[in-house]
Amino acid sequence: MRELYDFGVQVLRMEAREKELNDRDRAVVNQARQMLGLDAEGFRVEHVPGPVEPLLWLCDIVAGAVRLHRLGESMYREALGDVVLDFDVVTDC
Repeated sequence: MRELYDFGVQVLRMEAREKELNDRDRAVVNQARQMLGLDAEGFRVEHVPGPVEPLLWLCDIVAGAVRLHRLGESMYREALGDVVLDFDVVTDC
């Protein structure tokens, strides 16, 4: 999240799911904002239905290409070239 904030991203649009999962998304973002000392007004989350926002599909495509690259199949990641910035994120998952 620090990277998004540092790039000037003000709105993180996420695919809307069930209310419980949307609430969990917001809680994770709020916790990260607090831990990183980010301005709550300068970075917010909006949930949007996937069928309404085709740009959300790009996230799945890029995530799939990066995952395959990490598993040894680089063709799709290489096709994306320099337009993808890949950050390692440590999670408790």
